[in-house]
Amino acid sequence: MIARGVTGSWFHNEHTQVAFDNPFRATDLAGTPSRGQSSLAPSNSFIGVNGLASVKLPGRSRATAYLSMGSLKDAGAALMPQTINAVNLPSLAALPRTTVDGEARTAAMNFTFLTRPSRYVDIDARYWLISRPGARVSSMAIEVGVLGKTAGFLPEEMALNAHVGLRVGMTLGLRGN
Repeated sequence: MIARGVTGSWFHNEHTQVAFDNPFRATDLAGTPSRGQSSLAPSNSFIGVNGLASVKLPGRSRATAYLSMGSLKDAGAALMPQTINAVNLPSLAALPRTTVDGEARTAAMNFTFLTRPSRYVDIDARYWLISRPGARVSSMAIEVGVLGKTAGFLPEEMALNAHVGLRVGMTLGLRGN
């Protein structure tokens, strides 16, 4: 089986910040402003592509691979001032740029191997890797598990081919910046 897809998200926001009054202060002081502000999400877009391939193997086994890549961009929203406290404004240095200029690329991989060598044992092996902006390897893990099963206790469970079991496994992980 092979599947592929494209995803897209376009968000537009005319209001990228909100200001509010401090009900406990009428005038600004160095450490206590009479007003506050908060940033809101800027206009942005995300476009991604993905693909999946799954192969049925002999011995009641299946191998699956999933890959995805994406690109995130902002619309060049203006940076919010560092403060609106009039007392502190003269002492602040100018910011190095005036707009966000945000851009990021994402990538993810997931490989899975599942097998059922007997009626009472399932083996599940997984490898995944997620790459985030500014990091060579952000998250990586290898999981291997074995599930030993016993048949269900109630006739309804047996008719549904349900099993009760215990998973014994191991996960190795690596996280980077």
